[in-house]
Amino acid sequence: MDTSAGHPSPSGGPVTVTLSQAAAALGVSERTVRRRIAKGALPSGWTAVDGPGGLTVTVTDARTLEPARLNAVSVTAPDIVTELRSQIDALRQELAVAQEREVWLRQRIEQAEAERSELVARVPLALPPAPERRPWWRFWR
Repeated sequence: MDTSAGHPSPSGGPVTVTLSQAAAALGVSERTVRRRIAKGALPSGWTAVDGPGGLTVTVTDARTLEPARLNAVSVTAPDIVTELRSQIDALRQELAVAQEREVWLRQRIEQAEAERSELVARVPLALPPAPERRPWWRFWR
């Protein structure tokens, strides 16, 4: 009996779990699970399945999984999503402030360039010409 919810059946039949649940069951990160799948180094009885819902892991004997670990993943996942959403909102606010600062700085640069151009226009061009320089070998004539 295959349960796609990720909860092991009491009879110990096959169960399909998500990558995060497989990582929790193994005590590693999802990235490590992906590496092990790529190397073909999953524990015996574990098979990676690339289905329409994404990459999952099928475990042939559900009794090898600890239900407490699988449930812990499913309980904490919404908390992580909420935390990530709040971080995204905070980053969006920081981005808006940075964009306003960029606009302000660009305006200051334009003002400074206008002031510089005005000052350069006021400088008189009545400087004396530079003296003519002769090469050193001409002194010996």
